[in-house]
Amino acid sequence: DKFEVHLIAFNAQGLYMKDIKPDVVVHDLKVSSVKKGLFSLMKKIYQLQPDRVFSGMGYVNSLLSFFIPFLNLITSHKIYWIARETNIASIINKREPFSGIINWLYRHTYRNFDTIICQSCYMQQDLIKNYGMPKEKMVIINNPVNSEYIEKMSKEPLNYPFESTYINLLAVGVLRR
Repeated sequence: DKFEVHLIAFNAQGLYMKDIKPDVVVHDLKVSSVKKGLFSLMKKIYQLQPDRVFSGMGYVNSLLSFFIPFLNLITSHKIYWIARETNIASIINKREPFSGIINWLYRHTYRNFDTIICQSCYMQQDLIKNYGMPKEKMVIINNPVNSEYIEKMSKEPLNYPFESTYINLLAVGVLRR
């Protein structure tokens, strides 16, 4: 209620788009990858001149961190930059195609963020130990659990009937190469 919220999406499609509240202004960059949309993202931030920028994707954060001083220089006021770290960076970055560049960005420009939100103490310790991040720039906020939504969804009929004569195993995760 106190803020005008804008969401910049690289590609505003998917299951959760319907859950965005109508008073959130969605800016669709209509690009297939972060690499193709990075300069469009910076241009949109410049056009909007926001008071705060919150970025929640590690890869985007690392690239955006390089440009924070430049964006602060050309905007009419200082923007307060917040990054949400979603992984243990030193482990995830090993899998990235340009891990050397990403690790360099973490060591040298990631501190351009005013605040870094870590989802766990392990993420915070990783940034301190492996990237020299100042602890005073970080805060730990664990993932929230929307128990009301989970309770509501647990009462919904199941679209996939499990066979009761077998052991049913459910696994949740991400498959990566």
